[in-house]
Amino acid sequence: MRQRSRFMLSALAACVVLCGCAARQASTSARAAADVRAQVEQAAAQFSETFNRGDVAALAAMYDTAAVVLAPNAPPMRGRQNIEALWAGARQQGFKTLNLVVNSVELIGDHAIELGSYTLVIQPAGQGELTDRGKYVVLWKRQADGTWKLYRDAFNTSMPPR
Repeated sequence: MRQRSRFMLSALAACVVLCGCAARQASTSARAAADVRAQVEQAAAQFSETFNRGDVAALAAMYDTAAVVLAPNAPPMRGRQNIEALWAGARQQGFKTLNLVVNSVELIGDHAIELGSYTLVIQPAGQGELTDRGKYVVLWKRQADGTWKLYRDAFNTSMPPR
């Protein structure tokens, strides 16, 4: 009987220790996810500000060197040089102001998946303003220095065809 009591006591202690470790790990994971979400929200705000200033070189620098952008009605843009050219072309076509809203961020190891929505004001030369609303998904990649860069970026309009 004493042996059984000791076994039960040992099993109970093991459960308490394991549950405590799991709770601590879940707490650490939740904290890490919240930290990454805050960093992604800050980066999204910086992306909008940089776009709105028209600084396409700084915009391209926010991307990983092996990044790919999947823009509507365009081939995949690979690498910073092509991504910079994509955004320069968009600015030349009258893409004026961009506002990003981060809807969710999911942390998966050294990557984070951001889902969001955007509002874009476009004013082609000699024409009135148009407003586009759409959605996007960004796969962020943690860099060796701990910062996050856009690794995959895809977006499209939610507006009906005209």
